Amino acid sequence: DVLKQFTLNASTGMLSATPLHQGTFAYGWPGSQSMVSSNQDENGIIWTFDNVGKTLHADNAGDVSQSLYVSPAINTGYLKWTTPMVINGHVYVGGNKTVVAFSTH
Repeated sequence: DVLKQFTLNASTGMLSATPLHQGTFAYGWPGSQSMVSSNQDENGIIWTFDNVGKTLHADNAGDVSQSLYVSPAINTGYLKWTTPMVINGHVYVGGNKTVVAFSTH
């Protein structure tokens, strides 16, 4: 499916029935795990890894319909449930006995 953004009703604790925003890229099996980074409460980015195309995706956390970046294919060997890690302005994607690093500056 695609990345979807719902709203939360603070008084009821319920999510909206339909997404506020949704991405256009459909992740194949087994889907994707996400990591969120931000500069305090600004510039939120949702990082995901496409296990089928082996690409790192960055989407605007305030509006997930806005794709910010898609990497070239990362052919490091298949690891199911690869989750991007974000540390000090760098994004790391683990592979089979390998780590690929991206800089966000």
